[in-house]
Amino acid sequence: MQYRVDDLLVDLSHRRVSRNGEILALPDLSWRVFSALLENAPNPVSLDDLAVIAWQRDHVSADTLSQRIKLLRQALGDDPAAPRYIATERGLGYRLAARREIFTPSKISPGAGMKWLAGGVATMAGMAVLIFFAITPPQSPKPVLTSPTSTSAISVRDLVERGGVYLARGSYDDNENALRLYRQALNEDPENIRAMIGLSFALSHRATKYDYGSQTVLEAQALAEQAVDVAPRNAPAWHALGFSKDAQGRVSEALRAYEQAIAINPKSVNAIASAAYLLQVQGRFHEALLLEKRALDNDAPTLFSYLQIASALHLSGLDDDADAWLARAETLTPDNPLLKDIQAEYYLTTGDFARVADITTPDQNPNRRAALDARYGEAMLALNKVDEARTAFQTAMERDENDTTGAFKLAALEYRISNKPDAPSGAPLILALREDRQSGDQWPEISVPGAFIYASAGDAAGAMELLNDAYRLGYRNFRRLKHSPFLTSIHGEPVFLALLADMEKDVAAQRALITSDQRLTPLLTSGSLPPLPKPEKSP
Repeated sequence: MQYRVDDLLVDLSHRRVSRNGEILALPDLSWRVFSALLENAPNPVSLDDLAVIAWQRDHVSADTLSQRIKLLRQALGDDPAAPRYIATERGLGYRLAARREIFTPSKISPGAGMKWLAGGVATMAGMAVLIFFAITPPQSPKPVLTSPTSTSAISVRDLVERGGVYLARGSYDDNENALRLYRQALNEDPENIRAMIGLSFALSHRATKYDYGSQTVLEAQALAEQAVDVAPRNAPAWHALGFSKDAQGRVSEALRAYEQAIAINPKSVNAIASAAYLLQVQGRFHEALLLEKRALDNDAPTLFSYLQIASALHLSGLDDDADAWLARAETLTPDNPLLKDIQAEYYLTTGDFARVADITTPDQNPNRRAALDARYGEAMLALNKVDEARTAFQTAMERDENDTTGAFKLAALEYRISNKPDAPSGAPLILALREDRQSGDQWPEISVPGAFIYASAGDAAGAMELLNDAYRLGYRNFRRLKHSPFLTSIHGEPVFLALLADMEKDVAAQRALITSDQRLTPLLTSGSLPPLPKPEKSP
């Protein structure tokens, strides 16, 4: 959820406050105080309540709380004599001085959110970036600068290496720290290749994960292109270029860049993981598995290799082998944040909605992914529990407004239960989807939720147009479409059945390639478990 508070934009989901696009740094305690005032506005919050909410104590001294309010006002640029944001209510506590308004972005883009969860698998380009920096940290991490403008006590190399440490952690705040450090390094040394590459990765990560818009990812692309021009034999530079293209949905261009990185460094497991995933997105499961096998042969599978292998095998119809790899992933990487996502998507594909509901049942995990709520909602809809479905989709939207899966499914649900639905062609989500396509987005998955909306509104032609668009770009999960509760209105349509038959034929061809290729035999047998990921040398 996002709010406007005067000239501030407050994002509760990502715990950030910005003014005119500039992030205002709030320490954790200040954030808890400010969010308490925001969530209780326009009512004041007592000192005792703030002690419980922010300090998690029954009592803190008035001086302690007063000092925290002072620091918070300083961070926001507030004047206690004429407060814009925080007002003192004598005898009552503190309250939000400005009006709180729910903020809705003017353009809802399905691109970023859908790409992070397309087909139940995250965009492995971004994940591989985090893995790359996680497995190539500096030997002795240097302290972060206490002043962002003073570099006298720290070298450019230190700035770049520390930026890599922050980038590997992946959270919003860590990514912003990485951005700051890389920019400082480039201010000191504008030709530093590693800083260009690191900043490009961080900007692309910011664009895909936190929906910062086209200018952010275009800057990432420009930096990567500059790095490639200066060092055309630098594999990470090509990987960064691929990631920036990937973030824009330019699948073919991204794949070419990843393949160039692999050609330069055949053991670059990170570029291999990214390329393998995009091959899977394009329905080229045999080629994707060959790349995954290469990563295993290099003795350096990523933390997501098992999931990617399982997904490619499942999409190829090799369910028993896919089950074995999912079991391996659960055994060796039980903390993998995407494991439940992919397990749930797996059972949505097979139509086992009770199993989906069991995997995705709402819990109190603060790190729960919005995708789990969206999948739970779809299972509830398939089980004819409409109210539970609506609640789950709404929860997904509130949990992460940048992930539009919940928004698409909620819109489809509302069309489905409406007696007189409006024409879906004018719906904001559909307009945004078509705008993405016109801008060159080649991500097949984003058309499928649009088809959910059209089918739920009773527009079979509109649904088929989008499903054919997804098929043209590589979508092959015919079983997912066959069991989707959003597509029941067209399940008997001849054109829909013909499309499923075409997809099934293509999948059978891929399966034949996989099962006849002796190089892939180790992926199709129980065998021994592959090794855990090993660090690769920094380029």
